[in-house]
Amino acid sequence: MDATQGYSDPLLDQIEARERRSRWRAVLLTIIPIFFALALLLFTANQLQAMNAELAAKQKELVVVEAQLSLSQAQVDNADQALQKAETQLTVTQLQLEKTQTELEQTQNDLKQTQALLASQSDELAALTTRFEALQQDFQKLEEEYNQLIDSMRDVRGQAYAGKPLVVLKELANQGNFIQSDLLARMLFDHENTPWKAGGLSPEVGFDSPGFAAYMLEQFSLLSAPAAEVRYNLRQVLPPTSQPSIGDVVFYDLGYTMFYFEDEKGEPFVVGMTPLGVLALKLDFMKVLGYGQVEYP
Repeated sequence: MDATQGYSDPLLDQIEARERRSRWRAVLLTIIPIFFALALLLFTANQLQAMNAELAAKQKELVVVEAQLSLSQAQVDNADQALQKAETQLTVTQLQLEKTQTELEQTQNDLKQTQALLASQSDELAALTTRFEALQQDFQKLEEEYNQLIDSMRDVRGQAYAGKPLVVLKELANQGNFIQSDLLARMLFDHENTPWKAGGLSPEVGFDSPGFAAYMLEQFSLLSAPAAEVRYNLRQVLPPTSQPSIGDVVFYDLGYTMFYFEDEKGEPFVVGMTPLGVLALKLDFMKVLGYGQVEYP
C-alpha cells in the first residue's frame, strides 16, 4: 500500500500538473482570441472614429462644395440671363442698325433727289433768268417799235381796207373756210373794242400786234405752245411760205403781225391789232417781211 501510494502520488501530481497546464492553455487559448478581438475591436473603433471624422470632414467639404456649386450655378444662371439679355439687346441693336441703315439710304436717296431737284431748279432759274432778260429786251424793243408805230399811224389811217368784211365772211363760209370766217368775225366784232397794250396778254388788258395774233391762233388751237411763250417768235414757229393763203400770218416791219385775207374780187387785205385797235388794212400798208403758214383743220 505504501509502495503503491508512493508510486501514485507523483502520478497524481503529474496528472494535476497536466490538468493545470491544460486549464492554463485553455484559458490562454480563450484569452488570446478575446485579446485579439479586443485589440481588433479597438483598432476597428479607432478606424471607425477616424472614418467618421473623415466622413464628417467630407460632409463639411461636401456642404462647402454644394454651396460653391449653388453659387456657381447661380452665377451660371446670372451669366445665362446676362447672355440672353445681351443677345436680346444685340438683336434690338441689329434691328436699330438695319433701321438706321434703311433711314440712311432713304436720306441719301432724298439727298440725291434734292440735289437733282436743286440742279433742275438751278437750270430752270437760269433758263428763267435768260428768258426774263430776253423778255426785257423784247419789251424794250416793243417800246421802241410802239413809239415808231405811233409815229406811223398817220400813214396807217390812210391804208384802211375799203371793202366789205361781211361779204368776205359769207364768201369764206360758202367756200368751206369756216375757221377763217370765224377768225375774221371774232377779230372784227368780238375784239372791236379791245385796246392796244404793249406786252398785254388778255382782252381786258389789251394786246400788242404779235400778242393778239398769237392769242387768236391759241383760241382756235392752232399753236403747239402757249401764246404767251411764242407770241414774239411766230416767225420761227410757223412754217414760212412765199404764197400766203386765207388765214396765214403776215409779218411786217416795226413788229406788225396780221392775218391774211382776200375779198370777193381777190384783193388781199390784212386784219390785226394796231395802236388804234383792231383794223382791216391793205396788204402793203407797210413793208412785208414774210409770211407764216397756218395749218387749219
